[in-house]
Amino acid sequence: MRVTQSLIERSVSQNLTDSLSRLAEAQRMVATGIRVEKPSDDPVAAAEVMRINHALRAVEQFRRNTSAARVRVSAEESVLNQVSDILTRVKEVGVGQATDTASASNRFVAGEEVDRLLQQVIQLGNTRIGNDYIFGGSATSSPPFQGTTYVGDDTVHQSEIGSAFTVDTNQTGRELFVDSGVFSTLQNLRDAMRTDDVDGIRAGLTALESGFENVQVHLTSIGARSREIDMAMVTHDETETNLLTARSDLREIDFEKATTEFLSTQTSLQAARAAASRFLETALTNFLR
Repeated sequence: MRVTQSLIERSVSQNLTDSLSRLAEAQRMVATGIRVEKPSDDPVAAAEVMRINHALRAVEQFRRNTSAARVRVSAEESVLNQVSDILTRVKEVGVGQATDTASASNRFVAGEEVDRLLQQVIQLGNTRIGNDYIFGGSATSSPPFQGTTYVGDDTVHQSEIGSAFTVDTNQTGRELFVDSGVFSTLQNLRDAMRTDDVDGIRAGLTALESGFENVQVHLTSIGARSREIDMAMVTHDETETNLLTARSDLREIDFEKATTEFLSTQTSLQAARAAASRFLETALTNFLR
């Protein structure tokens, strides 16, 4: 192939253009710290970055689910701790009225106190988070208890706090207050005290122990769920950190290496410009001759 003057000039021009492009890209990477901005920069790395971004969005959704579950479970735990305190107080009152020395009038007054404590438990059974009653199953828009009558349903809510990993976020009012014997025991003790029924008070105290133990069993269950939620949150944090590190390794530059590359490219461009200038100057001199 015959090498002509115009061919050399085009080659010199193309080399300068390529050098300018490389310098612009090196400058962009130094300025932004990003190596892969679009798929064409590195198709394999870009595809992996997309996968990581999808995984990060999933982790964020799991984190929101986990936080919401923690709020509900913590509220349930608080309620049952208050119920335990109330049952402990009822026991103190009942023990004092189960002796033969207590008078009928004292027992009646004690019965009124137990009734007030019962009303407190009913209020706890109608606890809300925001606008939702948490112990009514799926019936969250209205109080689950009318007096001691449960009008909710038996739906147990679940939240996905990890990939294929769910946790129950509630127990129903029927489980916690009715099936546990809490309401019936308080009612029976109240009525026995009001009617001066010593044998009924003593039987009520025995039933109270059973109700208290049932509440503790539910608290143990809540504790287990709380630990699962805490572990899930730790896992989300660790997963997010690992994914961000992996994405950074794929997308971001080694700043020292990129700076060196930029300076090298800049030096090469300067050399190419100098060479092109000498060539064009020589070519022009030859033309003028």
